[in-house]
This record gives sequence, structure tokens and C-alpha cells, in this order.
Amino acid sequence: SLMSGTRKDVRDREVALSYVRNALNYEVLEPVDLQNTYPAVLDAVGHLDLPPDVGLSQIHGLLRRHGNAIASVMRSKAPTVGRAIPNSLPALFGQAQREPRLAPASELETISSHSDKKFEVVVFTRSPRIEIDNSIKLTGEKSVALVSALANEHLKAAGQGLDLLDYPCSGAPKLADELCTTEEALRRQVSRLRSDLRRRFKSAGIPDAENIELIENLPWQGYRLAPDRVTVRRKD
Repeated sequence: SLMSGTRKDVRDREVALSYVRNALNYEVLEPVDLQNTYPAVLDAVGHLDLPPDVGLSQIHGLLRRHGNAIASVMRSKAPTVGRAIPNSLPALFGQAQREPRLAPASELETISSHSDKKFEVVVFTRSPRIEIDNSIKLTGEKSVALVSALANEHLKAAGQGLDLLDYPCSGAPKLADELCTTEEALRRQVSRLRSDLRRRFKSAGIPDAENIELIENLPWQGYRLAPDRVTVRRKD
């Protein structure tokens, strides 16, 4: 079967893994990222009798729903990956997730250009708000709750002395429950906050603001504050 069948042929294994990897990418990519990562999408847009932005939005929605469906299945199998049948899709994908992955060129460029830049995220506890680098203030209830929840996990990892790459993510189901929302609403909230922060970074004159992401979404794992990009502290 799809999940329990063994895949001994190298080509068969890579086709299956590529299918899942692409689906997980579709789940998190925004329209602008979609067309940059998969330029062939623009060819499909050209065949639709629609304005280009509308066509791209519809294709993006279709691929995101596909990604959500595949991701849901893979996450449901996550607890059993360690006991998965050798060379089955869950076992192969679990192994691939643990192996080092070469970042896309765009990610490498961003990391290189901002290797020395860290953002200080301050969580105020008495008057709930978030300040980033003393210049960007978040006061919206939902944004403050989201960043505060991620900041708490970040501080726990820092207190345990973990390596940055080992900072854990907050799983989407758990984080959605903590914030009293749904996973789909959480995804939209993260997307809106990312866009808002990019606009604020740009207004603040921060170089390459469009490529800065302080909230990471790691496929199959969840969300976290980018451990190599932020320092976090609480303040009354």
C-alpha cells in the first residue's frame, strides 16, 4: 500500500519522496514564493482566461489544499515513523527529515546577507505587547498571543542550553489549541503577521526586508521563532 509498502527501487523511493516534499512546500508557500520556486506555474496561468494575479491566486489555492491534504496524512503517521516498516514511505520520509538539506539559493543568499543581524524580541507581561528592536511594536491581541507562545518555547530551549538547530517547534495542532483557534486560522494568522513584519522592516529601512522571516514553519514539525535570527527576553 502507499504507506506500508516497501520501496526497494531507488527511482521509486525518490519519486515518492519528491511528491511529499513538493506537497509540504505547497502548504506553506505564498503566491509570490510559489512563482519564484516553481516558474512553470506561470505557464499554467497563461492558459487561464483570467487576469494573471487571479489565475495565480486560484492555482496557489489549489496547490495549498493539495499540500494540506498530504501534510495531514504524513503528520498522522508521524508518531509511528520510528516503528515504520523499513523502506516504506513514512520510514523514508522520516529519515529524509533528519538528514542535512541544502537550502535553496534564495535562502543561502538571505542567510549570508544577514548572518550578523539578530532581532531582539521583548515580551511585555503586565501590558501585553511585543517590541522588536525597540522600533516595531505589536499590540494586536492575536499577534501578541502568537508571538508570546512561540517566545515561551524559545526561552525554554535557551534555558536547556540546546544548539540553535535543535530548538523545537510548536506543533500546529497544539499551538492552535493553545491560542483557541483552528489550524487553518493559525496558518492565515502566521501569514498575515509575516507580511506585516516585512512591511514594518521595510519602513524601518532594514536591508532586504522582504526576505526576513522571524517565524519559521518547518514542514511536519510546526512553528518556531527563528533561533538564529532572534534573541528573546521578558519584561514587566
